[in-house]
Amino acid sequence: MNRISGINILSAAMCLAYLSGTARADDPPAKGPAGLQGCWKLVSVETDGKTNDPVGGGQPRWVVKGDTVYYGGEAIIRFTADPSTTPLIIDLRFRDPDRVYEGVYAVEKDTLKVCLNSRADAKDRPGEFATKDRADRRLLVFEREKAAPENPAEGATAYAGIQLRADEET
Repeated sequence: MNRISGINILSAAMCLAYLSGTARADDPPAKGPAGLQGCWKLVSVETDGKTNDPVGGGQPRWVVKGDTVYYGGEAIIRFTADPSTTPLIIDLRFRDPDRVYEGVYAVEKDTLKVCLNSRADAKDRPGEFATKDRADRRLLVFEREKAAPENPAEGATAYAGIQLRADEET
């Protein structure tokens, strides 16, 4: 997997979903854990134990309402979370393309950490927030904002990418 796709797989998915979205941020929310609700600004992405700035140096924002994540004003993710487990588990179902990423999350004051298996539909949930020596793990760190910006695309940057991966079975 190349560096661009490895570090930015979820940012790219957020941007692509934004460009093709149809749901609106003012849609009525479904249920979701209270600690996840609100506006979250992506401040770093960790891959193989190395912390990097978000794609393009921007600070994309997720707005969580109920069980839906909005990016740029468009619904891009439906999630299921179980706040009764240790660690807390979360599954992110991206809308376009329809893929599920398994992960764990933690909310500590105004910081949200989400560690995901970067291989969609792999059924291999992380058990901790570590990425070192785990090429398939991504740790996203968000900071809570008091309110979503008036312009939902604020902090977003344009992104076009390609993902290369060697077939592990050949």
